[in-house]
Amino acid sequence: MPETLLIIDGRGHPDALVEALEAGGYFCVYARGPMKAKALLREHPVALIVWKDNTGNADLSKDLVRIWKSHPRIPVVQLYAHGLRTGAVELGQQVRATLPVEAAEAQLLDVIGATLAAQRPAAPRELEVLGAATASRRSRERPNSAGVPVPAISVRAPEIGVGLDERRTLLGPHPSANSERPGLFSRVRARISRLRAQQPAEL
Repeated sequence: MPETLLIIDGRGHPDALVEALEAGGYFCVYARGPMKAKALLREHPVALIVWKDNTGNADLSKDLVRIWKSHPRIPVVQLYAHGLRTGAVELGQQVRATLPVEAAEAQLLDVIGATLAAQRPAAPRELEVLGAATASRRSRERPNSAGVPVPAISVRAPEIGVGLDERRTLLGPHPSANSERPGLFSRVRARISRLRAQQPAEL
């Protein structure tokens, strides 16, 4: 998926710039002033702002700076027009590069590519990945009495659907294994009595 660039052009003529950036593999959205820029920053995952500083309007520049300062992770590339650059405005650290509007397309694409690359987290190096795997393996092993690493045994607690206290609450007291079932002794005694009654009396 191509990265999204927000193009801000106060004079409203960004067609050539947008065409060059889209040919370079980017998706572009366009704003002329701060209100539209603010809305587009809410609607799109903007990776970088390209600002054509070509109006000479210091108040407009201050408003734009306020807008992108509310998104501090988004870098800005400034394209300034000679004689119209608002140098009195403090642009902030988000402006990572400044080029004249007439800069070659290839130069602009190189600057944008380098700025975006600096924003991305570095991929882990092979040794770092191997080190993490080794550390993980060591944490799962423990030495035995001879000092030889032995895989650690993971002991899991038994899974019980209902605890004993909960079972007592649901079913009443839980009889022990040695206790008699209710009424068993009396039934056995009655059965013995009946058998004795059926035997003939001794003469």
